[in-house]
Amino acid sequence: MHTKFCWKWAVSKRLQISALYFLIFSASSLSAFPPAPAITYFGTVRDSFGNSIDSSAGAFVVIRSGERIITETPINERFRAGESYRALVPVDLAANDPYSEEASDRGALLSFSVRLAGSDTLIPVSGISVGNISVTDPGDRLRVDFFLGVDSDGDGLPDDWELSQLELAGISPSDSRFSLSTLNRNGDFDSDGLSNFTEYVAGTFALLQGDRFALKLISVSEETDRLETNFVFGKRYQFEASSDFTTWYPARVQLVDSTSSAVAEIAAADDGTTQLDAVRPEELSSATSVFYRMSVR
Repeated sequence: MHTKFCWKWAVSKRLQISALYFLIFSASSLSAFPPAPAITYFGTVRDSFGNSIDSSAGAFVVIRSGERIITETPINERFRAGESYRALVPVDLAANDPYSEEASDRGALLSFSVRLAGSDTLIPVSGISVGNISVTDPGDRLRVDFFLGVDSDGDGLPDDWELSQLELAGISPSDSRFSLSTLNRNGDFDSDGLSNFTEYVAGTFALLQGDRFALKLISVSEETDRLETNFVFGKRYQFEASSDFTTWYPARVQLVDSTSSAVAEIAAADDGTTQLDAVRPEELSSATSVFYRMSVR
C-alpha cells in the first residue's frame, strides 16, 4: 500500500512565495536529507512445531544490520490475519549525511532474531521466507515469515518437526528413511495435495494422507451454512466468504449446538472432525452462490 501526501498552498503575494522558497532551501542546507518513507516488514513467527507465537510469549522481533539493532517490535497476533509482527525500518537516501543513527542505507544486509521480554539474549531464527534480506527502496512492504529452531539442511522446515513426523510414522532411527532429506518444504510426502510446509503450519500429519487441512460444505439454510473441517488442538481458525473468488468478507462461525455467539476467529479446544455454522456476511445476503475459505495459525 502506498500513501500519497497532497499539499495545497494558497498564496496571494509574490513575497510570500519567495519567503517559502527561502525557508526550504535554508533548511536543506543546514540539515541532512529529509527522511524517506520507512520500509515495512511484516509476517508470522512460529515455533519449531508450526504453532504461531502470540503476545502471551512476551517476545520481540529484533532487526539488525551487522551488530547494530535497528528496531524491535513486539510479537502480537492482533495486527491482522496472517501477521504476528510488523516493523518499520527507516531508510536514508543521503549516505554521507544521515538524518538518523537508526536509518539504514539502501543495500545494507539485515538479520532477524527474537528476544524474550526481560532477556538480552537474541534467539536465532530459521526458514526466512525471502532468503538474504537487504534494505530496498523507501516505502516498500515485504513479508518475512520465519520460525524458531534449527533447520540444519536448509530446506525450510525445522529439524524438530521433520524428525517428529518420521517418529510418528513409525520410522526408526535405524531406517534409511530416517533422514532430514525425507521431507522438504515444497514436497508432498503423503500425496494428499498439500505441501509438507502447509501441513507443518496446519498441524496435520505430513505422512498420512487422511489427515489433511480441508473444508467441506455440509448443508445450506436461509442465513447460515454448515461447514465441516478437522481441528487441531491449539490452532486458531478464521473463515471468509465470497461470491466471486475475488472479494472476500469475514464470516463469523460457531460450533454446532453451541450457545455462544458466532465469532470471527475460533480456537480449537480439541482434535478431530468439527462442524460449524457460518453466518453468511451481510454483503452476500443476495448472492446466488457463496464460497468459503479457511485460514489457520
